[in-house]
Amino acid sequence: MSLELLFFQQPWLQASALNDHIKDFPLYLHRYYVGKDGAKWQRLGELLPEQPLLLTFSYFFFRYFPFGIVFLVAGKILEMSDPSAMGKKLGFYAVTVVFGLVLHGLFILPAMYFFITKKSPIVYIRGILQALLIALATSSSSATLPITFKCLLENNHIDRRIIRFVLPVGATINMDGTALYEAVAAIFIAQVNNYELDFGQIITISITATAASIGAAGIPQAGLVTMVIVLTSVGLPTDDITLIIAVDWALDRFRTMVNVMGDALATGIMAHICRKDFMKEGDGCL
Repeated sequence: MSLELLFFQQPWLQASALNDHIKDFPLYLHRYYVGKDGAKWQRLGELLPEQPLLLTFSYFFFRYFPFGIVFLVAGKILEMSDPSAMGKKLGFYAVTVVFGLVLHGLFILPAMYFFITKKSPIVYIRGILQALLIALATSSSSATLPITFKCLLENNHIDRRIIRFVLPVGATINMDGTALYEAVAAIFIAQVNNYELDFGQIITISITATAASIGAAGIPQAGLVTMVIVLTSVGLPTDDITLIIAVDWALDRFRTMVNVMGDALATGIMAHICRKDFMKEGDGCL
């Protein structure tokens, strides 16, 4: 019997019973973390009526989540008077984001590394190529963190102490690719709604996108969550985020690569700046 069929046949899924469980679910979570009868960690399954509700619901949710996204995007398309024109605009938006990420990742960041360290950024980037490929595959800077650590330590010979300090901080707050993406997405949504942005609003979008990206988690498509903050700052409709969901899965991979590259290059710059201090201690960093 499939898990979906088993899910719908559960007695607690009946309307009245399900409402009672949903109503008491915060209490279940509280008892799970605080503990039952003084125990610090108590299995959540023991608190529920003999059913792994949380695990089953999570499986059910993630199994059919893509279908929900399809209907969200389809509903937004049906509201448009000219879907083909919107498709072209969405294509130009995706190209603009990719162009901005390429410009920032392949020219601006390496140029900063070169002017500060006077070393070849090509050789340095070649050493973190494996981390960039992992970032492209996972869309998560947090998941890429161990590989980035390994590449910087073994290939680029960065001091272990600098890596341990800079990389975790960078993976949390240095989201330059996400900031660029959110700013372009906000301007795109404004154009779709025929909303003209003045210079002050563009500056507001830039500052808000930078601040919101700092709070973004290093997980796939976390930028969509903080995107609400950017749109709200200039009075744009937040429900238009569904327009960019169709292409966000691809753009997320590229901006994650830029985020990881920025963290790695920042680590190299810090290693160059701190090299004299480490040499005085007798174990210098390269």
